[in-house]
Amino acid sequence: MANDTDQGNGTPPLAIKTRRQVRERLLEIKSYIDDQRGNDPDDLTGWRVLQRIFHDLFFIRRWPYSSPQVQGLSEHYRKRRVGGNYTLYYFVSETENTLYIIELRHSSQKPLKPSTIRKYKSDIP
Repeated sequence: MANDTDQGNGTPPLAIKTRRQVRERLLEIKSYIDDQRGNDPDDLTGWRVLQRIFHDLFFIRRWPYSSPQVQGLSEHYRKRRVGGNYTLYYFVSETENTLYIIELRHSSQKPLKPSTIRKYKSDIP
């Protein structure tokens, strides 16, 4: 059984691999927030949201099993609320020492089905 005590006790954090769509979604989030705020160059709200998402991601890299398991999938599939309003789906590969970022969705969107999560994970190079 996996545990989260291995990470953060001198063990390096997990490497990160992600779907191209997740990287694009981060840019979309910032653009959307900027548009909603009037594209004021002094308004850093979009950057602050991204900063919170990345802060949460770095926490997950150290303690990947601290998040709830995705129902219907193995214990390596997890999800966590990040950046306040987003849900991050990810997979922990202990053999590769890698964290696979599967999807980032706004919390108002329907949760992903286990079959969709598995399909998206297979899209990661």
